[in-house]
Amino acid sequence: MRRAMFLVLVVFCLLVQVPAQAFLEDADDVVISPKEVSTADTTETAPPPAAVAPTEPVAPTTPAPKKEPKIEKVTVKPGDSLWALAKKYLGDGARYWEIVKANAKKYPGLLKNPDLILDGWELIIPVDGETDTTASTSTTGSTSTSGTTAAAPGGSTTTQPTKPPTTKPLTVEQKTAKLQDAVNRMNMALLSQGKTLTELNTQTVRLMIEKGFITEEEWMNLNPPEGYRWVIEKGKVKLVNRDGKPMTNAEAAKTNEATAKAAAEKAKAEAEKAAKEAAAKAAAEKEAKDKAAKDKAAAEKAAAEKAAKEAAEKAAAEKAKADKAKADKEKAEKEKAAKEAAKPVAQKNFEADLAKIGMPNIFGKEREYLSAIAAAADLNGGYLHFSPYVDFGVSLHTLQYELLKAQELYEEKVREGDTDKFLGIFGNNIESAAKKVASCREKLAKEWEKFKKVHDEGKAQVKTIKADIDKAAAAKKAAEDKLAKLDKYNPDNGKQVQELMEEIKDQQKAIDKLQKKVGYLDPLLKLFP
Repeated sequence: MRRAMFLVLVVFCLLVQVPAQAFLEDADDVVISPKEVSTADTTETAPPPAAVAPTEPVAPTTPAPKKEPKIEKVTVKPGDSLWALAKKYLGDGARYWEIVKANAKKYPGLLKNPDLILDGWELIIPVDGETDTTASTSTTGSTSTSGTTAAAPGGSTTTQPTKPPTTKPLTVEQKTAKLQDAVNRMNMALLSQGKTLTELNTQTVRLMIEKGFITEEEWMNLNPPEGYRWVIEKGKVKLVNRDGKPMTNAEAAKTNEATAKAAAEKAKAEAEKAAKEAAAKAAAEKEAKDKAAKDKAAAEKAAAEKAAKEAAEKAAAEKAKADKAKADKEKAEKEKAAKEAAKPVAQKNFEADLAKIGMPNIFGKEREYLSAIAAAADLNGGYLHFSPYVDFGVSLHTLQYELLKAQELYEEKVREGDTDKFLGIFGNNIESAAKKVASCREKLAKEWEKFKKVHDEGKAQVKTIKADIDKAAAAKKAAEDKLAKLDKYNPDNGKQVQELMEEIKDQQKAIDKLQKKVGYLDPLLKLFP
């Protein structure tokens, strides 16, 4: 049986020899001896760079508000250590590596030996600031969200304080077992060389981390209690005090109790702080919400009042406008009625005669009439014949004038009661004045009928001219379209280009001439549409 166990051990050593040799290529600084050797080093174990040390899985939570760092400047004094400074300014001696990283550029030696700090050194310590910046998160699947939202009366919601993540501190026994496992694994790698790890210092711990026997997070969680350090005696990990005496069970129990109590107090303080911050945030949100609702209500009220005022003003303006229009209309009708009533009887009879004939009243527009007749005469006149409009040069306006005067004479005779005749035969009396009115009315009616015939012919001629203008415009456009399709600057197309350009010019001249003729009748159409 012993021989079999020996053979198994030999085979195992052969299997791990090659990777162990590769592992030792960068282990020059590891304190190793061919045999198990107990350490007598009295310096406290120097841990490597540290990070947050999670120990038990916790439900995913929204990250706690981040602190904007503030910088504390500290001058190293006799007896100071990074652990003590971290505990004083950061609240936890295990966070000393944050001080190392903050000062590594100024004092590079801290990365290799954090225990070595000299009096007079000026260190900077990034402490937690007062300003919180909350990181926003999004969750998918079954990821939990931090905080809870509860419905409040009236449909509003209130956010419950986020419970800060909690970690259960390791006991002395758990720390010892975990570190012992890492040391055992490293010793297994050294087994083929007949060497074992005899000391825990910055270099050996760093090497174990780099080779994967332990993580930085795990090591940070294995920091020894204050006043103790880790040692290795014959392959066994122990905690000893500054006098080199191992930690007793009673001391371990007391340490575990103190650690648990400190962790509980810290968790309680963090929970109270988180609750206070959540309450302050909820109060601020409620105040902002109430203010927004109040402002919104005020704005809506102001808008409604403004709209109502504008509507009232608009209605008042429309009513005033309607009232004014009604008053203006009534006034105009009254003025028109008064004007009609004030008209002489002769004027009324004159206008009645024109309406019966169907002729517009041009009395008092002699100049416009003569100018319009002269222009119309150019429409269909020529060198060898006169325009038919020439016959009406003075007749229509003159005949209207004579009819009005005859009506005035008749009104005068009736008012005077003039019935006398000279020698019983001659004289202007009521009867003769009435006959004159009838004669003037008949002459005007006949002359108007003649004019209407000539005027209708003139309007028909204008219509024909407009049709000719449309034809000329169409011919011009056709020539322009043909010309656009030709390469005008190609000499081979010269003849066509010449003909088309002449056609365009000729049609434009014709259009201009015809449009001028159409305009001859416009002034007369204003008097007699």
